[in-house]
Amino acid sequence: MVDWFMIDQTIAQIGFYLTTTSQFTLITLTLFFLRKNFGAYKYLILLFSGVGLAFASLEFMLYPILHYHKAGYIFFTTNRPLKASNELLVVLLAVFTGLYSTTISLLAVQYVYRYFAVFDKPRLKYFNRWYFIMWILYDTWFGFEGGVGIYKFNEADDYSREYMRREMRDVYGHDITDVPCMIHVVYEDISTNGSTIDYLIRWRCVICTINNAFIMMVQYGIMIYCGYRLYNDMEEKISMLSATMKKFHRQIFKTLFLQITTPTIVLFSPIAFIMTLPYFDLEISVPTGVFLSGLALYPALDAFILMYVVLHSHNAGYIFFPTNHLLNASNELLVVLLAVYTGIYSTTIALLAVQFIYRYFAVFDKPRFMYFNRWYFIMWLLYGTWFGFEWGIGFYKFNDYSREYMRQELRDIYGHDITDVPCMIHLVYEEIRNATTSDYLIRWSCVMCTINMTFIMMVQSQLQLISFSPIAFIMTLPYFDLETSVQTGFILSGLTLYPAIDAFILIVRNHIFWNKTYSADLQEKIDANKAQLPFSWMHDLSDHECSEKRLEDPELQINNLGCGTCMRGNGSISMMMLGNSYVLSLKNYIRDQFQYNYSNFHFCSIGGGNGFYVYSSASQRAINFYQKEVELHNPDVLFLLSRHSPPMKDPIEHNKRDIEKMNENLKYYEKFVKKIYILGAHPLYQHSFVDFFLQNLINRPEIPETLHMNRWAAENEMKIRSPDSQVFELTSAFLYGDKYLTFDEEESISYVDNTGHLTSAGLKLCNPILRNITQELMRTI
Repeated sequence: MVDWFMIDQTIAQIGFYLTTTSQFTLITLTLFFLRKNFGAYKYLILLFSGVGLAFASLEFMLYPILHYHKAGYIFFTTNRPLKASNELLVVLLAVFTGLYSTTISLLAVQYVYRYFAVFDKPRLKYFNRWYFIMWILYDTWFGFEGGVGIYKFNEADDYSREYMRREMRDVYGHDITDVPCMIHVVYEDISTNGSTIDYLIRWRCVICTINNAFIMMVQYGIMIYCGYRLYNDMEEKISMLSATMKKFHRQIFKTLFLQITTPTIVLFSPIAFIMTLPYFDLEISVPTGVFLSGLALYPALDAFILMYVVLHSHNAGYIFFPTNHLLNASNELLVVLLAVYTGIYSTTIALLAVQFIYRYFAVFDKPRFMYFNRWYFIMWLLYGTWFGFEWGIGFYKFNDYSREYMRQELRDIYGHDITDVPCMIHLVYEEIRNATTSDYLIRWSCVMCTINMTFIMMVQSQLQLISFSPIAFIMTLPYFDLETSVQTGFILSGLTLYPAIDAFILIVRNHIFWNKTYSADLQEKIDANKAQLPFSWMHDLSDHECSEKRLEDPELQINNLGCGTCMRGNGSISMMMLGNSYVLSLKNYIRDQFQYNYSNFHFCSIGGGNGFYVYSSASQRAINFYQKEVELHNPDVLFLLSRHSPPMKDPIEHNKRDIEKMNENLKYYEKFVKKIYILGAHPLYQHSFVDFFLQNLINRPEIPETLHMNRWAAENEMKIRSPDSQVFELTSAFLYGDKYLTFDEEESISYVDNTGHLTSAGLKLCNPILRNITQELMRTI
C-alpha cells in the first residue's frame, strides 16, 4: 500500500530545504551584492523571500494533507508541533492557506512593478517610502481573506465529518474525531427513502470556492496582463533607456516566460484542480496532498529564477594560492602541495561518511560489523584514499593557469604579481570580444572540476554544515558571474576547525553527559539504565550455556544474529525458537521458565527473518532455512519470535494472498511440531528511547507521564493480520489504564532500550505470561 504520509512529508521536506537554502542565499545576495538600479524591487524580493520562508517553514511544521473524496476534500494534519490543541492546529492550517494567498499576491505586485518600470516610470513613486506599505497591506488583505475564508466556510460539521470518516480510517488509519481538519463538501445527501436520491447544495462551501477563485483570478489576471504587455511592447520602450537600464530590463524580460509558467504549474493549476473537482461528484478518491506539498517548492524555484536576473555580471572565477614558500620550494611543488591539501579535505569528508556507516551498522545491522574488522578495514582506508586522490588530481588537472584574468585582482588586493605566485585558477567563462559585442565561451575543464567535486560531496551524503557548505558556496559562486570580489580564504581556513569540533562533539556525547557529577540517588538510576544497554541479552548470565554456529549460506551468514543450541535439559520436550533479534531478547527468559524441563533447545535469529511471512528476498531466504531446520530437528514446540513488519499491518482485503501464504508456511511447520507459539504485536517505541528517557530524568524533577505510550495510538499501530495459529501477547504486562508503560515510575528504570527491544526490567514484567505458557506446555505435551 502506498504510504501517502511519507510521500507528502518527503516532498514538503525537499521544499523546505530548497526554499530555506535558496531564500537565505537570495536575501544575502540582495542585501550585499545587488546593484542600486533595482530600486524598490530589492525590497519586493526581500518581502517575497520572507513570506516564502514562512510558508515553507509552516508546511514543514504541520505537514498539511489535502485529500479529495467524491464531492469534497478534507484539509488536515496529523503532526502536532509543541503538542498544540486541535483548535490551534486548525487556525495554523488557515494561516497556511493565508500565506499561500499572500504569496500569489506578492507575485502580482512584482508584475505591477515591472509594468510601471517599463511603461509608466513616474508611477514607480508608488513603490517608494510610505507608499510601499500600501502594497504590504494589499498582500496582507488577500492573505487574510484567503485564510479567514477557508477557516469559516470549510469549518467541519457533523455531516462533513461523517462524510469523510470512513475514508480517513481506510486511507490514513485515523479516526476523524481526533484529527484537526477543515472539510469541504459541496453536496449534502437528503434522501428520505431508498428509491430516490436528493442532494442539497452546501452554499457555504460554494462561497469558499468563489472566494478562493476570486483571489486567484485577481492575482493571475494581473500577472497575465502585465506579462502580455511586457512581452509585446518592451523592445520599443527600452530602446530609449540607458545601456545599463537596457541590460537590466532585458534580464527581466528573459525571465518572464519562467515566471509565468512556473507559478501556473506549481501554484495555480493544482489548487484550481482541487477546487473544482468536488463539483463533479466523481466516484473516486485522490490523495491530493502531493500537490499541496509541492507548493513549498515554488519559493525555491522563484529564488533560482530571480538569482538569474539579479546576479549577472562579469567576475566568474576564483584563485587558490599560498604566499608562503615552505623550505624555498619551487612554484611547481607548491601547486602539487595545494592539490594534496584539497585531496586531504576530500579524504576527511569520505571518512566522515564511513563513520555514519559504522553507526548505522551498530544500531540496525550488527552482523555487518565484520566489514570493519581485520583486512576489511583496509577497504575503508582505500575508500577514503580514493576520493582524496580523485579530488586532488581533478583539482590539479582541471584548474589551469588563467593568469591574465586574475592579474589585476591579485595585485590590487594582495600586492603580488601573479607571475611569482604558485596557484590554480578556476574560471568558468572566457570572454570573446568583437567590434560591437562580447560573447562568452564556457571553459569546460573548470566545469568538469566542479562536477567532479560535486559528485564526491554527494556520494558522502551527510551534508555537514561546516565541512560542506563553505566549499559548495565557493564552487557555485563563479557560475553566477557576480560583479564582486570576495576574499574566501577565511572560509578555507575555517575548514581546519572541523576535526576539532567533531572531536569535541564526541567528547561531549561520550563523557560530559555520562560522566557528569549527579546526586548519589540520580547517579544510581542513571547507572541502572546504562547497565541495560546496548541489549538485554548481552548481560544475561545464563547465555554462557548456549553456543552459536556459523551458517554455510554466505547471504544468511551476513544477517546471522545468532544461531545455535543451548545446554541440554532434563525433560522430554524439545524446543526451537526462530525469528529476528527478538529471539535473542526472549530466548533465555522463556528457557528459564522451564527450569531445564526440556530435552533439546535450538534457536536461530536472522535479521529480516520472521518465520512465517514474506516481505522481502531476505525474509524468503530465512524462511527456507527455517523450514529445513524444523524438518531436521523435529521439535515438539516452535516459538516464532519477531517484530512484525509494516506489510503485516495491511488490511486483509488488500492482499489475501499474504494470509494464505502465511498459513501455508505454518502448516508446513505443523507437519513436524506439536505446538506453535507466535509472538503478537508490540508497541512501536521511540528510537533511542533510553537516551531520551535519561535526558528527562536528569533535567526534570518528575518524569512526565507523557513518556508512556497512548494506548489507543499504540494499539492502532499494532493492528496485524493474525494467522491461524496460537498467538501470545506480552502487551498486557505493560498495559495500565489508557497507556502502555515504558518505564518503572518508582525505580525510574526504562522498559525499552535504544533499539526498540525490551530491557531486562521490561522482560521481568513478562515473566507471569511466559510462566503460564510454560505450564500450559507441561500439561498438554
